[in-house]
Amino acid sequence: MSAGYILIALFTGMRIHEILRIRNEHNFKSETLNHNGYEQVISFVISQTTKLEAEPTKYKWQTLPFIKQIMDKLKLGLSNRYTSNKDYLFVQKANRSPYQVSNMSMNTMLRQYLNHNNITYNNEVWYIASHQFRKKFARIMTRQGLGIKAIQDQLKHYDPEMTKIYGDPNIYIELQQEKFILSEELYAELYSNQIPIIGGGADEVKQLRKEFKGMTKAEREIFLQSLPNKALIEQTDDGLCMYRPQKALCGGDKTACRPADCNNSVISADGMRRTLLWRKRENERLLTFFKSSLPKTSYLNSRNIEINKLIEQLDKAEVINV
Repeated sequence: MSAGYILIALFTGMRIHEILRIRNEHNFKSETLNHNGYEQVISFVISQTTKLEAEPTKYKWQTLPFIKQIMDKLKLGLSNRYTSNKDYLFVQKANRSPYQVSNMSMNTMLRQYLNHNNITYNNEVWYIASHQFRKKFARIMTRQGLGIKAIQDQLKHYDPEMTKIYGDPNIYIELQQEKFILSEELYAELYSNQIPIIGGGADEVKQLRKEFKGMTKAEREIFLQSLPNKALIEQTDDGLCMYRPQKALCGGDKTACRPADCNNSVISADGMRRTLLWRKRENERLLTFFKSSLPKTSYLNSRNIEINKLIEQLDKAEVINV
């Protein structure tokens, strides 16, 4: 039960009471999403939350497919405790009636689990708290490029300010620190290799790559540490965005992104041609449906102009490499 709890918590970011409210039936859902010509299956754990809710409210938490196997194994192992499909997944048995595992009981079981498996830190059994997995999940997602607002949605924080003061008061600060560390790592990867790049910021990066090549090891460290203070670099659908407000064309609205022209945009050229051509074909297909709508056709045409610019940059990059 403890091992199952740890895996669910670590790969969903759910609170302890949300995990313990998972039912033993109808607790998992998969949806198919079409993205850039590929079908991707998105998995969700279904449970309830009572945070900011007068009554327990059903929500979905995105997760990985193997969590379904974890929940199925838990259900199998605890099958002799259930009396109906309405029982909770994490259930204890008192006399003949099953009841939901309490927060306190789960924390006690987690500590017993660590003792039993001799999981130590600094030569002492690690003192564990259920909220640590939630924080770890948030850190992992930050390193994968998930923005703070998307993390708030997954953590069910509802409001940006709530991340600072609600739940764990340190989580917002820790995630911001993680973003600085991640930015430095992304900058290091960007400037230390010679992978072909396109985008509005490509020429600037290419010039800095030359300067970076001639720096000493100590100079490189100082240079890389200074970059996140100037602009936190973030992962986007296509590549990277060095978000510098004075050079941004989107005004902070990523839906208005113009990567071919914006000085903040850097995209790895490897494998991009197929994606760009697919987007162009999709836009052309949509134009046939929306030809009577001027706003929609104008938007789609502007997207294709942007795509054509990126394809031109891609052609030039390939010629130079040859």
